[in-house]
Amino acid sequence: MFTVGEQFPVRSRQKDRDEWRATIYKGELFIVYYIKAPKKNELSYWELPIRVGVYIEKEVPYCVVELQDDWVFDCPLNMLTEPPDQQRAFLKSSLNTVTILLVHIDNNVALVSRTIEFDPDVMLSIRTATTQQLRRYTIERVEDICRNIEDIYSMKELMRKSRARTYE
Repeated sequence: MFTVGEQFPVRSRQKDRDEWRATIYKGELFIVYYIKAPKKNELSYWELPIRVGVYIEKEVPYCVVELQDDWVFDCPLNMLTEPPDQQRAFLKSSLNTVTILLVHIDNNVALVSRTIEFDPDVMLSIRTATTQQLRRYTIERVEDICRNIEDIYSMKELMRKSRARTYE
């Protein structure tokens, strides 16, 4: 769990536009939406039920989040971009928790935090896929796979394929 108002230590790769990404911190999976100019109504979306799913293709887990019908985002987990100590901590962890954060892109302060519990088999499939990803691919190859998947599927299609679940 991450506290609202604290600075999230993993920075956005973008500085001038919103970004969403899956990342590992202290052995836990985080789905982070870095936002430049949050609107008040967008902050309230995070208090409502959300749908979250995971779709895995070619050892790349895609986390798909739907806050409202009009706010759906996906983020692949490229384990090769994570520091080796974080990789090891995540792969050895037995946690099934996932923290979903809305972070202000300018100061990296967490604006909203939701913690959910994935089914153990979902988290096992993520760990299995990322273990294979580390063994088989380069960073560039994973990025190519991600671009191809994003070219093939819309976010709504990824949501459907992910067997998403609603979390209150």
